Amino acid sequence: MNNNSAISTAYDGFNGEDPSASERELMLAILRSAVEDAGKHGLHGREALCYIMNEDEYYPFSFISICSYLNICPNKLRRRVARQMKTLRLVEPII
Repeated sequence: MNNNSAISTAYDGFNGEDPSASERELMLAILRSAVEDAGKHGLHGREALCYIMNEDEYYPFSFISICSYLNICPNKLRRRVARQMKTLRLVEPII
């Protein structure tokens, strides 16, 4: 994993030795894909931005749920994505 990425900066506690390692890797891959796709033009970029900005916390693989499971502050990650992408328009102010 790129140690300078927004995800690795926000989540550096993964050691891969616990029983849920596969689930954590899947969740990290989902976040990594969303962050990467957010910088793209077209449908993939828009869908990734919608996924990142969605406040749904009930769907197990929603942005908020994954961040919660991985102990990542979703707003902190959103701010990092916004700085990296410079095109991300935040719908709500981040406190």
